[in-house]
Amino acid sequence: MKKETRIGILSENNKLSCICIFRGSFLEHFILASNKEDALRKLEKSKVKHEINMSNFGIGEKYSGDLENTCNMILEKVSEKINKTNE
Repeated sequence: MKKETRIGILSENNKLSCICIFRGSFLEHFILASNKEDALRKLEKSKVKHEINMSNFGIGEKYSGDLENTCNMILEKVSEKINKTNE
């Protein structure tokens, strides 16, 4: 994988959806939404969409790998923080 390759990962849980955009192993952009459709809509409006070379949701080449687990973990941690704030 080239250093400048941007990888988009769509992740969902029972409360939220997100798109993590990585450059290499670094999280560069994060889109949070209440569902998958809203996350994809927000990405459509973003300039970063055109920089994604690989993804697990149909943009660029198909991606499957460790960054999916990383994005899932980020979404879980964000969900936990939101739940604590709402309590």
